Amino acid sequence: MAGARSARVQPRLEFRCFAPDLSPWSARLLERLDSRDTELSAALYLLWRDGDGLNVKIADQRLEIKDRIATEAGLERWRPREPIPFPLRAGSIDGLPALGDRQAMSVAAFIDACARAGHVLVHVLKTRQRFEADGLLAECCELIVNGCGLQTIAIEAGESAPVLRLRAELGLDDFESLAYPAMLRRVTGLAALPSASEWRADNTWLGRVR
Repeated sequence: MAGARSARVQPRLEFRCFAPDLSPWSARLLERLDSRDTELSAALYLLWRDGDGLNVKIADQRLEIKDRIATEAGLERWRPREPIPFPLRAGSIDGLPALGDRQAMSVAAFIDACARAGHVLVHVLKTRQRFEADGLLAECCELIVNGCGLQTIAIEAGESAPVLRLRAELGLDDFESLAYPAMLRRVTGLAALPSASEWRADNTWLGRVR
């Protein structure tokens, strides 16, 4: 979620779901929490077949990485690293796929090296409305993923109990929790979709019943 910009930020447990239309659940969130702000942003996510435990994106001329360090009660705990400004040397970054030994790569050179290596780059535009109450963060967000519309709701906190409580209050218990990398891997075909028997008829596979 936005705000995790530095390794100094404490890792938090996150629930996140995606669907073509989450407006009924977003309205419930608006009824329960005061909106903090609205943010427009753009990011370019980097995906590869063995990168399931990393969230890697380019935003604001920096490379931003989060590591998934634990799973608890169906929620994922992510630790953000310190953002790395461009130009950068990709070969020195732990966990990233090999992109050669080029020094001081610009954003354009980094994107070109990723494309030539066969990695997948996904453009995501976000219109995010953020909420905060008693140490709990939440957001509802409209996305444009490589030109296609999608919506997401996220809830996060240091402990699982407040996340699970608000998730239940919003009526989101039937939705699978997916981080951005997992959702984008499915959308781009890097990961298999759930079986047809697990799809929700009203929200397709993105709102899968657990």
